Amino acid sequence: MSNNLICAAVSVSSILVVGYITAGLLIFADFRTFYSSALDDVAEFNRFATEAWDDMIEINRSVVRQKRSGESKCGCMNKVNNCPPGPIGPPGEAGAPGDDGWNGDAGQPGPDFPLFDQSLIYQRPPCIRCPAGEPGPPGPDGEAGVQGPPGPPGVDNYEVGNDGLPGMEGEPGDAGEPGADGEPGMDGTPGTNGTRGIGMPGAPGAPGLAGVEGVPGKDGETGIPGPEGEEGPNGVPGSDGEPRFS
Repeated sequence: MSNNLICAAVSVSSILVVGYITAGLLIFADFRTFYSSALDDVAEFNRFATEAWDDMIEINRSVVRQKRSGESKCGCMNKVNNCPPGPIGPPGEAGAPGDDGWNGDAGQPGPDFPLFDQSLIYQRPPCIRCPAGEPGPPGPDGEAGVQGPPGPPGVDNYEVGNDGLPGMEGEPGDAGEPGADGEPGMDGTPGTNGTRGIGMPGAPGAPGLAGVEGVPGKDGETGIPGPEGEEGPNGVPGSDGEPRFS
């Protein structure tokens, strides 16, 4: 049963793979056909545009030639001019642009466009290097740095200079060792008698510790006899006595 299932799965997978490959080939063929027809249409459009442009240039040249031939037939230039030349006039307006030259020879056909070349699609254009702009405004002052170590002593000067400004007060130094006891001072004058105040009684103190054990006291007097107790149990019988001779 398991072998039949495996064979069926392999068969179905093979059919699907062949179908996918066939569909891919058909899509590729359609794309090539569309690409070729698009190139043919673009080439035909360029040919029509070139022919139309050539016809326009030819018509423009024929019109210019007719104008020039008409001006030469008026006969104004055949009269003798003996007048002195006048002053140089101001420069005229810029003339119309000249006629375009003949179209050059057709270029060589370019290489075929590589199909499915992802590197050309996602290739980044080269960076444009712009000139450096003007420097910006100065930034804010940074935080004060850590105070550096003291520098080496300067060179002694032979001339005595003026006293410098007093320096800043330094931090308090470490506490010194306690000094020796001083000599006792003189007795002071006796103070005035104080007034005895009457204070409130204090709270009772905590219980004191237990004292030392005292000496045993004297025996007390004999007390009154107590009531007669209950009769006790009978004792064990005594041993037989020895006979006595008279």
